[in-house]
Amino acid sequence: MEELSERDHAFIIDDSASMAPVWLDVQRVFEALSYIVKGMSPEGTELFFTISYATYLSKDTTDLSTHLSTLSKAKPQSSTA
Repeated sequence: MEELSERDHAFIIDDSASMAPVWLDVQRVFEALSYIVKGMSPEGTELFFTISYATYLSKDTTDLSTHLSTLSKAKPQSSTA
């Protein structure tokens, strides 16, 4: 785990409509992985999405999980407007 220390950690979440059937799994995996790297990134963990323009940076993984959960209520979505 030392190899993960003092590095920037970013997660890219596929929030496309095709992910709807597995969205809860995506959330659970993110929560587990973000907990593992919690505190290892000096500036916090970043959360990006493939469709949404929303990005989040936080040292608190609970905040990031909350953002992901909130996004899931409106997502996954189509890339066409």
